[in-house]
This record gives sequence, C-alpha cells and structure tokens, in this order.
Amino acid sequence: MSYSLLITHYSLLITHYSLLITHYSLLMMYLTYFKSAVNRIAIYYLPHH
Repeated sequence: MSYSLLITHYSLLITHYSLLITHYSLLMMYLTYFKSAVNRIAIYYLPHH
C-alpha cells in the first residue's frame, strides 16, 4: 500500500467523522429546539393550575 493512498484514506476518514459530528450536533440542536417548542405549546394549551 502506497503512502499517498494511506494519507488519502485517512483524510477521507477524518472528513467523514467530522461530517458525522456536525450532523449529530445539528440533530441535537434541532431536538432541543423542538423540545422547547413543544414545552411552550404544552404550557400554552394545557389548563393552568
């Protein structure tokens, strides 16, 4: 296995993992936003005690 091929392989792997991390952080951001929105709607619509 040539050295340049190994470098290419690892750079692709790093790119893949960084995209995966970005994807998951965006997902978590959307989930927290969605949860807060749902909480706000629930507080607004549910009868107040």
